[in-house]
Amino acid sequence: MAAEHGMRLLERERELARIEQLADEAIGGRGRALAIEGSPGVGKTRLLEAARDHAREAGMQVLTARATELERGFAFGVVRQLFAPALRAGTLGGDAPDTTGATAAALRALGVEVAAEEVLPPSLGDSSFSTLYGLYWLTAEITEDTPAMLVVDDAHWADDASLDYLAFLLPRLEELSLLVLVAYRTPEDAGGQLATIGGDPTVDRLRPSPLSEQAVAEVVGAQLASPPDPAFVSACREVSGGNPFLLGELVRTVVDEGLTGGAPEAEIVRGLVPEGIARSILLRVARLSSAAGELARAAAVVGDGGELRLAAELAGLERDTASDAARSLRDVAILEAEQPLQFEHPLIRSAIYSDLPAAERAAAHERAADLLADEGASPERVAIHLLPTEMRGNQETAERLHTAALHALSRGAPAEAASYLRRALREPARGALRTRLFRTLLTASVRGGTPALLEGFEVELRKEIASDPTTLVDAASELATGMAASGLRGGAESVLERAIEAAEAGGDVGRAADFQAQLISYAQLPPAEAAARFAPYADRLPPGSAAERQGLALRAWWASLTGEPAAEAAGLARRALAQGRIFAEQPASPPQYQAIEVLIRADELDAASAAIDQLSEVATARGFLPQLVGTSYVRAYTAFRRGAVRDAEADLRHSVEGARAGGFLAAFPMFTALLVDVLVARGELEAAERELVGAGLAGELPDSFWFGPPMFSRGALRLAQGRAREAATDLVELIHRMAGWEITGNAGTPAGSYAGRALATLGERDRALALATRHLASAKRWGAPSAVGDALAALGTIEGEERGVELLHEAVATLEASPARLEHARALLDLGALLRRTGRRSEAREPLRTALELARRGGAMGVAQRAHGELEATGEKLRRLTPTGIEALTSSERRVAEMAATGMTNREIAQTLFLTIKTIESHLHAAYDKLGIRSRQQIASALAADK
Repeated sequence: MAAEHGMRLLERERELARIEQLADEAIGGRGRALAIEGSPGVGKTRLLEAARDHAREAGMQVLTARATELERGFAFGVVRQLFAPALRAGTLGGDAPDTTGATAAALRALGVEVAAEEVLPPSLGDSSFSTLYGLYWLTAEITEDTPAMLVVDDAHWADDASLDYLAFLLPRLEELSLLVLVAYRTPEDAGGQLATIGGDPTVDRLRPSPLSEQAVAEVVGAQLASPPDPAFVSACREVSGGNPFLLGELVRTVVDEGLTGGAPEAEIVRGLVPEGIARSILLRVARLSSAAGELARAAAVVGDGGELRLAAELAGLERDTASDAARSLRDVAILEAEQPLQFEHPLIRSAIYSDLPAAERAAAHERAADLLADEGASPERVAIHLLPTEMRGNQETAERLHTAALHALSRGAPAEAASYLRRALREPARGALRTRLFRTLLTASVRGGTPALLEGFEVELRKEIASDPTTLVDAASELATGMAASGLRGGAESVLERAIEAAEAGGDVGRAADFQAQLISYAQLPPAEAAARFAPYADRLPPGSAAERQGLALRAWWASLTGEPAAEAAGLARRALAQGRIFAEQPASPPQYQAIEVLIRADELDAASAAIDQLSEVATARGFLPQLVGTSYVRAYTAFRRGAVRDAEADLRHSVEGARAGGFLAAFPMFTALLVDVLVARGELEAAERELVGAGLAGELPDSFWFGPPMFSRGALRLAQGRAREAATDLVELIHRMAGWEITGNAGTPAGSYAGRALATLGERDRALALATRHLASAKRWGAPSAVGDALAALGTIEGEERGVELLHEAVATLEASPARLEHARALLDLGALLRRTGRRSEAREPLRTALELARRGGAMGVAQRAHGELEATGEKLRRLTPTGIEALTSSERRVAEMAATGMTNREIAQTLFLTIKTIESHLHAAYDKLGIRSRQQIASALAADK
């Protein structure tokens, strides 16, 4: 395999063999990635050409792109090149591509016009996740039927958004029939995301070596009339460094100078230093017609991939004259043979571009921007030519750059948007336009998840915002979000405090309330303090307004934690969630999820599920990651409280992985806490410990209200692990902290009952009874059957003897009337175990059998194992507790099987669950084996048998 373009590909057998091996693995269904690093001209492009030839011969599709220095500011420019063939063929996205959510975001990034969506507020993580996921899905779709090779040359010049796509793709490659080849200059030339890609442990690396003296002799000898002298060859290798491109240019100069390759000419060769090679390129151009020279310079300004028509107009040439000029440039290997205009090598374009005087370059770019604008080119195509122009206070230039930034933001490319905006501000823009530029720059910074995008404008931005109350009110939410996401929580609180004052002074009570709610969340205020801060707004919010709905949600949440009855808290939550309007109004706001949690904790699970369905519809249509993650979390919580532990795990893992991908998992420790609870119920204690450690929650936890759930879950895990002393320490400490936070209700964190169980295990019965008794009183004030039943079961277990049996019977009866199947199973287990310990073995069997059945049905195998053991201890003969049939399904397998049973296709399931089709197929085949079925048509009946 060798590319026959220019000189023969020499001494690359090892590299070619490795590429072929990786291509074969990709064809076999195991996606791979390879980075080719090396100095300019070392032969990276030639290797990629050879790789593409091999891929085509092997029946692979080839997606190819070459980044250019000029277009590194064009968001998703490289990605657009990769997908261009599919776009032209109209095959991207299938016969009827989805135009909502992530798919719409991906198509928009590729320049496809789709229905406009409302602008989303910034998230704590990377707001381009939907775009990246959509692009990943389109990539998976392309490789579904035919293996593919994705090739990116000169990636050191790739735009940030395209590099984000490559980085997003790498950890998801394994299941795709795809080989990704990325070529770039040496690591010291590659920073940021590219350095991350090159350093990824899953990426193979090749570093082509310079040509040996023997290979140099072959190249030089092929162009001379007689074999060159070894001294002449040594001089050629010394000057070129064995770099194939530089060697080729050197040989051209040798031939042009009439050298014959003799030993005395070695010193002449040494005089042709590499700087002289650029001169030789310019000399080749100068020997052509003046039109060819003008076209070469115009093409260097337009950049690789530009159209001949545009370069001709920029050069002031007629079309026929330009065609002739292009032909002559191709004849002397300045331009490649194919259209559109493409230089043979980036170094050639660089030599011609650098030879242009700075003022002439700037003027040419300004003219190119005008020509593109007149043709109706995209704002970003115009903007990349405005970036290198001279700064003359031209307000039209600033306006054009602002428009380009808005387009980049709409396509999920905040870094590129910020570069346009910074350049516009330096024009400089003036007046109201400057204010708009600052606002959009702030948005770009927040959506990019880093204040680095402000680059030099941080101080001026804050002054701009603080100087005008209207601007402050309009920008405070975004600025505070960006600061909080960057770890500047104190600064975020300060901005919001000033914004509250400004909104109040302007009579905008709704905005002031919004800012107060945001401040409460970022400051992680305890419920009582938070409620006190928000109280002045409670009766002043416009009826039926978004602010009133958020206020109701907050009041419901605080009521659930400060000892108010469940009925009152749930009533507030239902009002907040009525008709689902809050989900569209506040997509990134915690209160909407907290209101759903109130319904869950109040045992109103049907109402919670209905609200979640409304939330899911909004989140799916938008493809907005924080909302998608939040949806999965509250759905998992609902399933867990119903006792559907398998389902809860599937949803929760979806939530945790999404938050991790978006970079904001650490900001929501309750996600990991619930996953630990679910894994304990599943009996997977080692997995629960790994999640705890992996999230950094195994050590000292901050004394913050948001870290109450993980402290409780850690204590519950320690109790299940038999580490009662550690469990008691955590849970008693949590009770003290909750008192400090003025949390007097028990709706979500039954620390008292679990602390009592741990202390009882340690023989500290009096302390255990005191805690469990206080906890029962709190549960009765709340009034939800699940909370009361759980507290009764704990107290009954600690009491023991006949009084304990009475309490446990009461707990079972209370929980039987609730939707809390898991707690019902646990109470039955506690009752059966106590009856057995008090010698009433035959009486113990019935509650234990029911506990075993309930636990197995919901997938709570940890509870089922304990019930099974207790039943055996009563003398009942049982088969070994081995999961079979539906019980053997993993949470992911069951989720996929259930979705397939509703009639969803593999493609629809994959898009919904952010997985590949191959993963869905794998889960379904595993489910078929475990359920003893052979086809999709049998899934529904097999699952129904478990009901």
